[in-house]
Amino acid sequence: MPSFSSLPPELLTEITKYHPELLIDVDARIQGLPPNEFAGIDTLRALSHTCRSLRQVTLPELWKRVHTITDARKPERSGWQRDDRWFRPHSKMLRRRMIGIEKTPYVAPSVRSLTISLIGCNMYTWEPVAHFVRVLGLLPNLRSLTVLNVLTDIVDLLDSTFKGRTFPTIETLAIPPIMAALLPYFPNVHTLIPCGNLNATVKEILLSKSREVYEHVHTIHNLPVTREFIQSVQEKIPQLQCISIWQSLSQAELSLLTSLTFGSLTTLIIRVRDDTSQNLYTYYSHAPPPPSVDEVITAAEGMLRRSNGKGRKVLRVQRRGIQGWVREENVFVVE
Repeated sequence: MPSFSSLPPELLTEITKYHPELLIDVDARIQGLPPNEFAGIDTLRALSHTCRSLRQVTLPELWKRVHTITDARKPERSGWQRDDRWFRPHSKMLRRRMIGIEKTPYVAPSVRSLTISLIGCNMYTWEPVAHFVRVLGLLPNLRSLTVLNVLTDIVDLLDSTFKGRTFPTIETLAIPPIMAALLPYFPNVHTLIPCGNLNATVKEILLSKSREVYEHVHTIHNLPVTREFIQSVQEKIPQLQCISIWQSLSQAELSLLTSLTFGSLTTLIIRVRDDTSQNLYTYYSHAPPPPSVDEVITAAEGMLRRSNGKGRKVLRVQRRGIQGWVREENVFVVE
């Protein structure tokens, strides 16, 4: 009787595709899905150690998403040393994971998505950043890059290090606004995701570069709903086709959206709280009642109707539960 490993590679690949996609919290939030447990990685790793055939099939799945986010929880503040002990595992994990890729170049072609945290990295602990820069040049098929927890001096260091280089394979970029200076090094980005600190003093920085830098961008997720940011989007990215809004809208923000027009918009994704989580949020936060789901849908449909975008116009309303993950999605075609 033939063994499992003697199956044709094509069939083994199809079987592997049924393995659930492994997401960390950051990537899961982008998709609105709850992150899966990492226990499944052990199964893939065990299969990759059985024989050459299974290794060829499972190794790309194991390395498709590389992340350097630890589960360390920040302790209560009680002195510099304790904070330092919290930061240290993050930078060590980044260094260890990047060196691992440098020493095993055969896995580099499998990496499609890279998510890193630069917490704990500064001008005095820059070695993990240097390894990260080297690894970026070793990943020929990297499509998505997420960078979190960046200090201003590290942005300056990356800017000087990237001089004369570009990373044309990266199409999806999730970065905090203070990294806007690095956008010219990613010339083919079509999906831009602001993340991290999005307060009023920094979010406009993301669109501070010249219009040419954003010429390939057609999607923005997690759009900050402020008049200044949206006006910058209209000016710098007139070709924008898809927008997603993750934040819960207030009446003032909803009124702002009803007064604005995106010329090429064809897809609008809005996340709303379901009735249970919304009632709990309003009760405990003592916030004024938010717009109803029907009001949000009406305003969103109006945005799409005012757009001159070509093709079918689609509104996707994603309902979030108490924990914030999307539990249900309703799709509307706007005529």
